[in-house]
Amino acid sequence: MNRSLLISTGIGCGVLCSYCPQASIGMAYKQFNGPRKMSFDLFKQCTDKLPKDVTVDFTGYYEPFLNPDCTQMILYAHQIGLAVRLSTTVMGLTAQQVDQFKHIPFTKFAVHLPDTKGLTRIIVDEAYLQAFQRLIDCSISNMAFHVHEGNEGPEAPHAIVDAVLRAHGLEPENRWINTRAGNIEIKGRKPPERLLGELAMCPRIYQNVLMPSGDVALCCMDWTLAHVIGNLVEGDYEALFEGPVFQEVLRGYKDDAIDILCRTCEVARTREQVEKQTRLQQFVAETQAIREGLIESGQSN
Repeated sequence: MNRSLLISTGIGCGVLCSYCPQASIGMAYKQFNGPRKMSFDLFKQCTDKLPKDVTVDFTGYYEPFLNPDCTQMILYAHQIGLAVRLSTTVMGLTAQQVDQFKHIPFTKFAVHLPDTKGLTRIIVDEAYLQAFQRLIDCSISNMAFHVHEGNEGPEAPHAIVDAVLRAHGLEPENRWINTRAGNIEIKGRKPPERLLGELAMCPRIYQNVLMPSGDVALCCMDWTLAHVIGNLVEGDYEALFEGPVFQEVLRGYKDDAIDILCRTCEVARTREQVEKQTRLQQFVAETQAIREGLIESGQSN
């Protein structure tokens, strides 16, 4: 089981991508009366409690580098022996900061690119271009670039940014947009239907989101904070999964009468759907093997 603690270095992201439910998280977070930006002291207090198999993933509900302490947090997580992932729009990042963390072996460093339609609201100015160029020049480990699938097809990267990528032979990945478990509307797409029956276990329920208050949300799809599983300042890491909220989520995986966020999430699958997909994949593999003469017809493992 791959466990991660996603670090939302703030609440109320100023990038305001058009397909990001910032209004939902902003309203939901008010109940905790916490700070809008995470302090380094709180980050240190919480990450000091993590087992070494837990990856620290700078993402969550906020652009990490809009918090000026983000670089210090990255360096500290690496210093205490934790694996580090990061997703960024490059907003708030400087070339000088890149030089500070360029030596870190990120398990993934994902860069969300600005687009020609302005859906991401990323400001491409001199500071952005300097930081973006420095990321490429420093060959940050496991770095990848992506845009999103819009209502009218794939977004095209911003022209200047695209030229930089092409000059280095880099091609961005295209990712699909989802409704964030029904938290946003997407033109031309129906809201997800509620899944019935037993759910297959989703790995994201062990990829939880630490907020600036120390409270921990179930996963990156929980924009209304429907399932806050505990507070990492007040308790230890393993206690998050022993508490009543997480245990109720687990019961909701088997009992569809229990209303959990996962049942209206595009990432979730029922156990029946997964088993059918597994059988289909096995059939395709065996058919291909027969065609290639690797096994005889009528035989299978």
